[in-house]
Amino acid sequence: MRNVRFGRYARVLAVLAVALIAAGCLLFVSAPDIEEIAPQTVAVGEELTVEIATDGHGREVTLTYRIDGGEWVNIEGTTFTYTFNAAGEYVVTITASNGLRSSETSFTVTVTP
Repeated sequence: MRNVRFGRYARVLAVLAVALIAAGCLLFVSAPDIEEIAPQTVAVGEELTVEIATDGHGREVTLTYRIDGGEWVNIEGTTFTYTFNAAGEYVVTITASNGLRSSETSFTVTVTP
């Protein structure tokens, strides 16, 4: 009976060891780097296009954006495009994620009449 109990404990310890190793590996995954974006100026109705430079440290990076705290929207590829329909100043936030960690940058857009 004592050997059966020891066998169960050994299996539990092995599972815990694997889980801790996996968790430790996740701790060493860096967040993607994302370059700062300079303030932009565009006219109402004109499309703004900004290329976003990222480094995922060997992992695929997905990009999303939101304007003035609105809903997050996926970016296809690495180019942010948007057409503003009203004059004003807007804050655009870009997030880069590698599936485990993320980083973000924000820039202002001045939309002129």
